[in-house]
Amino acid sequence: MSSMFRYALPVEQTQWAFEGQNETVFSWEYDDVRAELLKLYDKGKKQQWDATERIDWSTDLDPENPMEMDERSVQIYGTDVWDRLTAKEKAKVRHPMNSDQMQQFRRRIFTRIVPTVKDIGLWGPRVQKAYTDMGVMEFAQVDAAAILENDNRVAQEFDARRVVAERLGQTPATS
Repeated sequence: MSSMFRYALPVEQTQWAFEGQNETVFSWEYDDVRAELLKLYDKGKKQQWDATERIDWSTDLDPENPMEMDERSVQIYGTDVWDRLTAKEKAKVRHPMNSDQMQQFRRRIFTRIVPTVKDIGLWGPRVQKAYTDMGVMEFAQVDAAAILENDNRVAQEFDARRVVAERLGQTPATS
């Protein structure tokens, strides 16, 4: 598509020219190379992440609960406070729980909690039901010792970087 139809003024009137030893002119005219650009774009998508192939767009989502999070995983579920909330208020409580950051946090914490609870002998039917209701039973099969070993390795690397940074008079990296 010609930029003539995309901008308020014709390209001839709006060309940006910068003075100097070389003249640079921006025209946004891609008609001649559009096919090659689209081919390059598609190649880039395929080598990374293509939403047209990876997402089932026919699935209807609840805009108030797009991750279809079970209400029972909300910390205040079943309390008098929860029971008094309207559907709209419950959606507002659920919303931050659906964030990517919160999902990562929950995954990391339950990766450690669930196998530990199992290892120390608190693995009764009520606990298993609660973990099933929260959707975290998958972590029962996690190797807690391997995760702890990795956590310790990461902590040692972090401490080593901090010591080196302090000796060099630099601010240590936080990750």
